[in-house]
Amino acid sequence: MTVAAIKGASPAGGCALSLCCDIRIMTSNTCMKSYIGLNEVALGIHVPKFWGELMRRTASRASGAAIDRVLLDATLMPSEQALDMGPVYDHMEDVDALGWEALADEGTVEMLRGVVARLGLKGPKSNL
Repeated sequence: MTVAAIKGASPAGGCALSLCCDIRIMTSNTCMKSYIGLNEVALGIHVPKFWGELMRRTASRASGAAIDRVLLDATLMPSEQALDMGPVYDHMEDVDALGWEALADEGTVEMLRGVVARLGLKGPKSNL
């Protein structure tokens, strides 16, 4: 199982890479500016079809029209919106809780187990 610990902004390729992970957790906007999205359109670049499909599949709690609007408007979603739409499973208030050392911490492992149980994930790539 792969975990994307998103600390701060995650546009374009960073977003696509995190969407390939089984679990995505990001810092909340109350502790630092945290955004995720495919913003290539704002730069005049086409969003690769695979990346757009990843966004559609992972944003399971949003309508197709909402996802199309995010992709066509090059929206960088704040962590709270990403949590509501589905690309992010959880967000944390503590910036330091998303460090590499924290991911090896037993408390964080227990938190991840809770996220997996709450989401009903059965194994790798179960959300795709």
